[in-house]
Amino acid sequence: MCEVGIISAVATLFSSFSSPFLTAAFTFGVFVVGRSADTLAHLPERAYGHALHMAGAGLARVFPNLDVYVPARSLLLGEAANVSLPGYMGTAAAQAFFYAGALLTVSALAFRTRDFQ
Repeated sequence: MCEVGIISAVATLFSSFSSPFLTAAFTFGVFVVGRSADTLAHLPERAYGHALHMAGAGLARVFPNLDVYVPARSLLLGEAANVSLPGYMGTAAAQAFFYAGALLTVSALAFRTRDFQ
């Protein structure tokens, strides 16, 4: 539900200033980059070069890491050491709440300036 909340807030933000087609395309792009943020953050510099390594790390910092909202199997089964599932999910839910709230605040400000006539 946290991931859906963030993606919905992203779609609302994009719909506040672009067309429906571009909103769908941008939202899908954010979803894809968000799901692969861990991979982008750890691109091997030796294989991809310094510029692509830095670009991936930058994208991973800007876009939400949506893999946080899909806990690992070992965490769900209680096999992860020193990590409690309620604490992990509580932290992830709080992060999603604040991220979505910030996006919706920016969306409200953008909608306020938009002329619907």
